[in-house]
Formats: sequence, structure tokens, C-alpha cells
Amino acid sequence: MTESTFYEIPIEIRALKTASVYVVRTDSKTFLIDSGMRPSTEKELNEQGLDTGEIDGIILTHLHVDHIGGAMSIKKHHGSSIVMGRKDAELCLRIGEDPTGYLGFLESYYRSNGVSKEVLDQLVTDHPMRMEYARYNELEVDQMVDDAARPLNDPQMNLLMTPGHSPGSISPYLGNGEIFVGDLVLRTITPNISFYDESTDMLSIYLESLAKLKMLNFSRVNPGHGAPFSDLNTRIGEIEAHHRHRLDEVLGIIGHQSATAFQVTLQMKWSRGRTFESMNEFERNFAFGEAVSHIRKLTHDGLAEPHEKDGITYFRA
Repeated sequence: MTESTFYEIPIEIRALKTASVYVVRTDSKTFLIDSGMRPSTEKELNEQGLDTGEIDGIILTHLHVDHIGGAMSIKKHHGSSIVMGRKDAELCLRIGEDPTGYLGFLESYYRSNGVSKEVLDQLVTDHPMRMEYARYNELEVDQMVDDAARPLNDPQMNLLMTPGHSPGSISPYLGNGEIFVGDLVLRTITPNISFYDESTDMLSIYLESLAKLKMLNFSRVNPGHGAPFSDLNTRIGEIEAHHRHRLDEVLGIIGHQSATAFQVTLQMKWSRGRTFESMNEFERNFAFGEAVSHIRKLTHDGLAEPHEKDGITYFRA
């Protein structure tokens, strides 16, 4: 017998406003799936009627701060074990141990992809990884999971490896048809797909994870933002259509003339009529990452090619 309970936690991200976390009770353990953005998540949960002292394990679906930020407070107070996908856990460790090195990689990548000096300085200064460094530095993961792993050896808690939104995203699921997808699939907004190294085609990996999910008949989808929903395959179809449109849009931009990833970012059409100039720094980083992920897929598929001039990379159809 398993049961889950849905909680909404306030977060300081303008486009999202709240994060969704879940408590799952199996026959032997109690799990918290995701943990909001701040240590105050523990207080929020207690005020909503949960005794956080019951939590045996915290499963983090992916590495973004609005999902990992409350985990260590609960771990420190109650000894709860933290479970995370191996690739995400290793990247968190790398950021925590050498933030200067990771930010140096980002700065170099922005610069070589055409980001102007004045924008570059702000993007690096206000990058989520820098602004939330403390959350990565303090994170202690007890179980790094790969395919077929069972969190805390609980036979009722299963995992799918669903990378793409992050390198090591995981989706816990239960035998009753419930799956917890983090930001792999969101009901009302399209998850951001970005980059985490110099070359990996994250969008192709993401679309492969969606295809895997479509083949399984989950009746209840528990996302990382917003309320649970049921029409998973319909929503996946909408997200796939969005990315086809985006790929066509980017291909059209670089089909007229060669462009850097930053120039593509400036020319893409963003939701609700936003422009790059009207975005905050979180949103600007997401927008640039979105442009990069679509350019990389076009390059991977042989529809775009890079060329370099004066140390700057341009792309053409």
C-alpha cells in the first residue's frame, strides 16, 4: 500500500512562484520528493500539517536550486537520507568544490558564443549557480542512483532515469500508476532545456526521455511545479510540438545569415511577448541556454554547422 500527498511551497522565481513537493508513504518508509528552494521548506511543511521528523529519505528529481534548497535542513534536523541521480549529484559536488572553475567555464562559453561584455558580466554575476552557491556547497548526497536502483532499498519505490532537463534527472514512480517527474513535464509551461558542458546535445536526450515516458501508462503525473494531472501523453505531444517549432525558428534565423548563439537568443520569440532586455538575469540565462540546446540539436542532426571567426563561434544552416 502506497499513498502520496501534494504540497505547494513558495519560491522566489518570478515565472514559477511555487514548487511542488510530495510525501510518499510506502509500507516501510516515508519519502519526500523534492524540497523547494530554501531551508524554510521544512517550516512550510510543518505548518501544512506534515511532521518532517517522519521523513526517511529525500529524493531530489534534479539539481536545480528550487528543488534541492530545503533538503539539507531536513537532513540535519532528522537524519533523512538524500537520494539523487548520479550525474546531477556529481555536478553538484563539482560546483560545490570548485565554483570558480565552473563559473569560469560558463564565462568562457558565453564569451565564445558572442555574449557582449556588458551582458556577460551580469549573466555570470547573477547566474543561478553563483547566486545559490551555498545550497550546492552544503549538499550531501547519501545515495547516487543509476538505472534500476531502488531508493533506500524500498521495493515499492522505483526509478526511471529521465535525463534532459538536467544531466541526471530521475523520475520516481509507484506501482499504482503514479510518477513524479520533477521538471521533465510541466502542465502549463514548457520546461527549460539548457547546457551543462561544452558539447552535449541535451535537447535530443530530453526528447528521448519524453519518448520513453510516453510508452508507459502512468495515470497520475506529479510535476515539480503545479498540481498533479492525468493526460501525460497529450502534454508530451504539446511539448514535442513546441520544440519542433523552436527548431524551425532557430533554423530560420541562421538560414538568413550566420549567427552566434547570443544573436539567436536576441532574435527568438519568447512567451508573453518578452524580450531579452525585459528579462531578469535568471530568465536571461534560461533563454540563452534554450537557444544553445536547439542549436546543438540542429548541429547534431546535420542541419547546422559551426564556424569560428576571431575566437567567436557562429552557426549557419
